[in-house]
Amino acid sequence: MVIHTLPSGTIDLELVEGEVRLQFNAACADALPYCRAACCRSRPQYNVRLERHEAKLFHHQHLNGLPVLLTRGKRCVYLGGDEACLCHDSKPDGCRTFHCSPGGGNGDETVRGRGFALTPVLPQGGT
Repeated sequence: MVIHTLPSGTIDLELVEGEVRLQFNAACADALPYCRAACCRSRPQYNVRLERHEAKLFHHQHLNGLPVLLTRGKRCVYLGGDEACLCHDSKPDGCRTFHCSPGGGNGDETVRGRGFALTPVLPQGGT
């Protein structure tokens, strides 16, 4: 169900495997005022693995022996106070290809499970 229309897509509520999910099916720049960079504020759930050449360019830490973007608490160190990415124009491939919802645009059925779970849906008659 579309709850808001943006220039590049929509913000939707979707029922995915028994959960209501909030999905930002639009370009990051259009969704940012609404999502407030939820993905970059929750790095422990999604750590960006860096390629060897990227580890030389970005502040990083090692997680299970792999270089990942550095965090402070739960925030990516490249997330500015205005919730905008400080390295957006040159960000790592892992950030560039990630989007919290289906491909960052409408119609990508291969990643329908993405999005932010809001609440479990109880079966009819459930408590």
